[in-house]
Amino acid sequence: MTTLKKNLADEDAVSCLVLGTENKELLVLDPEAFTILAKMSLPSVPVFLEVSGQFDVEFRLAAACRNGNIYILRRDSKHPKYCIELSAQPVGLVRVHKILVVGSTQDSLHGFTHKGKKLWTVQMPAAILTMNLLEQHSRGLQAVMAGLANGEVRIYRDKALLNVIHTPVSPVSGICYLFLLALVSPLGLLSCLS
Repeated sequence: MTTLKKNLADEDAVSCLVLGTENKELLVLDPEAFTILAKMSLPSVPVFLEVSGQFDVEFRLAAACRNGNIYILRRDSKHPKYCIELSAQPVGLVRVHKILVVGSTQDSLHGFTHKGKKLWTVQMPAAILTMNLLEQHSRGLQAVMAGLANGEVRIYRDKALLNVIHTPVSPVSGICYLFLLALVSPLGLLSCLS
């Protein structure tokens, strides 16, 4: 599940809800009437979704699926336009500017264009358990945070390593960036780093 701006890119603009279903479908819901604005079919069940653009203008939707592929759909397509075939199952999907960053069960991050061209691969020292976007508007920074099984949170801008945070929580099973870094362990313990 994710959101897609309806017709404006503003931070507080109205957004449509985008749902991935067990029936191998993507549904875009109207934010006011909760009716289905668009229905798209996929070859497999989606597990991670990333969107860019606005529903009324132009948008791209990336869906990482259980069959190990990532499908790219555009505004008026009922079926995927592009397919990225991964060599391992995806564990996370984050869009950084125009690059799709995918974490895989082979302990690596991969960068792809929206047309499926592989740009780079970075090997991790441990299994990737969670991923999220780190975005700081004041500095124009967008980066990927990867929480690893060894308790590290690695921050990458493209394939360049910006920082490694060694946490008291091992393994890191959830991360979120909002002025401070919140880390969640499998036991539900929360640790915050500012």
